[in-house]
Amino acid sequence: MSSSSVQGSGLSVKSPLRSGKPPNILVLCQDDKMRQQIANVLRSIIATDRHVIYEIRWEQVSVGGWAEQTALLVVSGPIPDPNHVSILLQFLGDGGRLFAWCCETPPFGLSVSDEDINGSVVYGSSQTQPLSLRNCGWGTVKDLNSVPPKFPRILETNDSEGISRPLTSSVFGKTREMSESVILMLDGGVLGGKAVLSQVHFEDSGENESSAALLSTILNQNLGLDCQKIKAPEYEIGFFLGDHKRIEDFLSSNPSKLEQTELVMEFVPRGEQGPKPNHQLLPVHYFECPQKFSTVEYFESLDTRELGRLLIYTDVMSSVMNILNGNPLTHGFTAIARQQTSGRGRGKNVWLSPEGSALFAFQLHVSGDSGIGRRLSVLQHLAALSVVLSVPAYKEIGLKVKWPNDIYLKDQKMGGILVESLMNGKIFLVNIGIGVNVSNAYPTICINKALAELKLIDKDIDASPFTPERLIARTLNNLEKFLDSVEEEKSLDATLRLYVENWIHSGEEEVRVEVSEGKFATCLLQSVDDFGFLRVKDVTTGHVFSVQPDGNSFDITNRLISIKQ
Repeated sequence: MSSSSVQGSGLSVKSPLRSGKPPNILVLCQDDKMRQQIANVLRSIIATDRHVIYEIRWEQVSVGGWAEQTALLVVSGPIPDPNHVSILLQFLGDGGRLFAWCCETPPFGLSVSDEDINGSVVYGSSQTQPLSLRNCGWGTVKDLNSVPPKFPRILETNDSEGISRPLTSSVFGKTREMSESVILMLDGGVLGGKAVLSQVHFEDSGENESSAALLSTILNQNLGLDCQKIKAPEYEIGFFLGDHKRIEDFLSSNPSKLEQTELVMEFVPRGEQGPKPNHQLLPVHYFECPQKFSTVEYFESLDTRELGRLLIYTDVMSSVMNILNGNPLTHGFTAIARQQTSGRGRGKNVWLSPEGSALFAFQLHVSGDSGIGRRLSVLQHLAALSVVLSVPAYKEIGLKVKWPNDIYLKDQKMGGILVESLMNGKIFLVNIGIGVNVSNAYPTICINKALAELKLIDKDIDASPFTPERLIARTLNNLEKFLDSVEEEKSLDATLRLYVENWIHSGEEEVRVEVSEGKFATCLLQSVDDFGFLRVKDVTTGHVFSVQPDGNSFDITNRLISIKQ
């Protein structure tokens, strides 16, 4: 698809790909306190195992890179720049969902309001208790679902291709006392977006159950979010797995209670009960086997010397990275969880961790004088490539890497890599965390669904379902082979060529690179250099330069490389 510019902004805003189920909810508000209040109210309503709430600022909207993964954009207070209004309208034109929460800028809200009032809101066949409302509305109406007197019946929006996507307005909620329109519904039909404009101060409603019921109705029925709260999973004990000699060697050289940065691991002999696990304590039983993890399939699929040969598995824990962060463990030490309660990605990103995902992390001890040690930045690329190649039918289902550390299934993200490192003498301690959707149907897409669809088309192809055990083992097999190859050949050329052959970027595609804050250059995407940095060519000057992954993010939908905020 081609992209079009938002008038006056100089920014390219591409049509979001909405064939999947984007998990993010973004809260936009200039007032820090108000933004936090809104986010907290939303967390109490929505299913937090399926959606992640981020509090962002308006300057981040201007940079881009948010639309593709956004399930809902919540806007409150004044909108500081008219260009932002244009971006929001195009977001709706591209099929986005928007909730204007006491917004003060037309067309998403009303700029003039007297002192707030209390009033009951009538919607559907229900009525709330008195709520805090802005003392303004879109005119009095007799009936719900009618056209609001002080709002256009049709709000014009265009998608990224310039095609008209009009939104039809109707009254969703009115005050019982004055019949004033205080909640509007904007509907763009099958291809267009949806928006709810509200003058209700939901953040001030406290324990008002009728307020929560109204908000839940808006989020679920009108905007399509999952508001079914599930019970948080309880933390489970861990299991120390591997051959007995490796386990005994590890236990003899480490204390029985190993204190990591954010987690204490207490090793428990077979037959003993041990303490109860919690967010910061993981009892690890050794010489016992878990019920929900197939040690047979895992070790039969594993073909490594070191990686994954010694591991801790648990059904539920905070984050597998917490097992590794702190005291050095051993090269190849691996942590695997069935579910995480606090999974995380790069920066401040949150990684949703439902059952059916492959959730694992491992520690590498890399000499600073080795081939990899001199180019440590390529490890995230090798890890992502190892995941892709672990699936025999990766080409047929469209499994690819996205620079620098994401895994995509066709046009949807379904995996990611997190790499953290520190120096310990002359050795780099590198902790690599990986999350991949294997059989989980949410929040986006999974490998097994793609394999099942492929099997319907070609019954002769090897498209048998995957398990997390098999994918993890095969990923570790691939990565150890890559590491060996680099040291034996003293070169990364062949490996990086394989990475480029399997990335999602096509040819010399055009991208816009933020070369300094707010300043962009149009460039052609070329390849990666010896350090895994992205190589781009400025189409105006012909200058070729590298873009480092640690300082930039790449939004493939907008063809935009921007400085990380």
